[in-house]
Amino acid sequence: MESNITLRTSDDKILTYPRDTLRLSLYLNRKMTTSQNIQEIHLEDIHSQTMRKVYKFCEDKSRIDRGGEMSDKIDTYFVQFLDMKEDLFFSVVAAASFLEIEPLLDLLCQRIAVDMKGHDAKHLRSKYHIENDLTTDQVKEIKQKRQWMYK
Repeated sequence: MESNITLRTSDDKILTYPRDTLRLSLYLNRKMTTSQNIQEIHLEDIHSQTMRKVYKFCEDKSRIDRGGEMSDKIDTYFVQFLDMKEDLFFSVVAAASFLEIEPLLDLLCQRIAVDMKGHDAKHLRSKYHIENDLTTDQVKEIKQKRQWMYK
C-alpha cells in the first residue's frame, strides 16, 4: 500500500497526498527521506489552493512520465494548466520555487518569458508591479552602453 504525506498549509488546511506523487519536490523528498516517521509537514507560506494546483501538476506529470493516457495530449494539458488568474499563477511560482519542483518551475518561467517577449521595460514594470527606481542619469547610461538594444 502506498504511503501518504500530510501537509498543513498557511490557511491551516490539512491535505493528504501519496508520497510518490510528491517526489518531484526536492524539498518534500528531503523531508520525507530524513524523517521516515514524519506525520505532517507545515507549509507556512503556501495556501491550500496553491498546493492543490501544485499537486495537480505533480500528479499529471507523473502520469505523463509513465506514458499514461495523457501522453498524447501533453501540449494541450500544459496550456490548460497555465490558464489561471495572475495572483494564483505567481503563488504557484513561489511554491514551485520553495518546494524545488524543477519541471513546474521551468514551465512557469517559460510562460513568463513568452509573456515578456516583445514588451518594453515600461510595460513590464506596469504588468509585474515593479517600481522604476532608476534615475534619469542611470537610464541614459544604460541606453548609452547598450545602444544596440534601442535601435
